[in-house]
Amino acid sequence: MLASIQKEQKESLKIKGYTRKPGKVEAKKLRNNNLVPACLYGKDIENINLSISHKDAIKLRRGQIVEIDLNGNLYRSIVKEIQYDYLKDKIIHVDFLGLKEGRFIEIQVPIEITGESQGVKKGGILQVLLNSLTIKVLPDNIPDKILIDISSLDIGDSIHVSDLIKQEEFKNIKFINKADTTIVTVTTPEEKTEEEQ
Repeated sequence: MLASIQKEQKESLKIKGYTRKPGKVEAKKLRNNNLVPACLYGKDIENINLSISHKDAIKLRRGQIVEIDLNGNLYRSIVKEIQYDYLKDKIIHVDFLGLKEGRFIEIQVPIEITGESQGVKKGGILQVLLNSLTIKVLPDNIPDKILIDISSLDIGDSIHVSDLIKQEEFKNIKFINKADTTIVTVTTPEEKTEEEQ
């Protein structure tokens, strides 16, 4: 199989949310108290300003489904964005997108290259042109990553988004990237040298 989906079967994370006032001063106070300012938004909900504990925030990753308990109301959401300070060592803000059953969402999913290319064994050079793919999918079908097997690639061969679209495994996924977009290719050493000059 050329490509496959990796999806861990795990329950969505449940976290506690606290209502907060908007504004930079308020946000600074929260951070000083080990809380992280956050925002919950979506088509059917008005933007909600909230905060979560830093302890919960460090468990989060982009694309993760999370249930937020806010004043006794449960909001099913996905982690859309995690912002870090300039030193990248502390989370300063989290964006949650509210989910609705049966509604597709657009999300970026990382690509992982597996296998060893026949062309590389012959001296070709592997060029990975995309590190992630943008897809539309139902929340419960979100993959953790898309695995692409390059074992069959010879010198001059490429894998395009269209190659994934043809596979049964991806029938419930709509790719936003154009079908002719190259994901990975194996070039001859001469081609690489010319490009570098």
